[in-house]
Amino acid sequence: MREIAAMQALADRTGLPLVRWHLLRRQATLAALTGDFAANRRLRAQAAEIAANWHDSSVTFSEVAQSIGLAMLRGDPSDLMPEWEGQLPAIRGYPPVAQAGLAIALLLAGRRDDAAAVALPIIRSVADLRRGLALATLSYLPDLVIELGDRADRLAVRTVLNERFDESLATGAGTVSYEGSIARTLGELDLACDEPAAAVAHFEQGLRIDSLLGARPYVAKGRLGLARALALTGDHRRATQLAQSAADDARRLDMPGLSRAVDTFLAAEDPLTPREHEIVDLVAQALSNRAIADRLVLSERTVESHVRRILAKTGLTTRTELARWFLQR
Repeated sequence: MREIAAMQALADRTGLPLVRWHLLRRQATLAALTGDFAANRRLRAQAAEIAANWHDSSVTFSEVAQSIGLAMLRGDPSDLMPEWEGQLPAIRGYPPVAQAGLAIALLLAGRRDDAAAVALPIIRSVADLRRGLALATLSYLPDLVIELGDRADRLAVRTVLNERFDESLATGAGTVSYEGSIARTLGELDLACDEPAAAVAHFEQGLRIDSLLGARPYVAKGRLGLARALALTGDHRRATQLAQSAADDARRLDMPGLSRAVDTFLAAEDPLTPREHEIVDLVAQALSNRAIADRLVLSERTVESHVRRILAKTGLTTRTELARWFLQR
């Protein structure tokens, strides 16, 4: 915030368009971090208007990169600037950070094989990313390696993140995007490496940091990540509560990618319909099929059919197991 205040003062004092352009881009990045996506788009549009006659390719790519950052955060390819595809023919001549950003765009656009062709060579040389723009590439690699890499690739990216950001609380660049807490990113990689206990610790740390930063989108993503980790460790009740909170956040903030991910998680965690929930609740209270039928004004045969279907969905075999399963959640 001090940096933005200093840039604002410089812009007011000098009136230089370049200073104003940088200021608007920084403000747009901060708006995305806090979940004000409308402000992000408005500020980016103002910056683009200032630079409209500059004819500078680096400006164009900076604007494309910001649109990729927003699309990645929201999980919505409609946020990608149309100009991103125009960068693809020359992609092999770009630095790794630009290639990785375009690989994210390809992934969001459903072009998985093309994304892998660009991203995997970068992922497999991750140990060489040490400073400057090369180091900035690490902002994109966690999402790419989780989607496209194998366990060895994920372990390698996690190791490098730990080494390069061991004293950092958060990552990102004000000129493009902020990625929130490094701990949340490490939690995602822990999950991808089949280490849910480590993921729980990282997600809990990340939620504390992102909450302090006011990074509402990353708090929402961290809640779902923690839910997934807790489910794998057997804490299904808390996992469901966190996922439902993440769903509320996603709707409030307008994050369609997160909404889809939460829906998928909750469907896997709880495959039952509302009516089946009613019946399981009564089974857990040790009511017979006849008593359940009377309570819900159903036939006993209908209740029997529901119970058989519930047992099949949950992979259980007895009413006792079903009651235990329900109570654990």
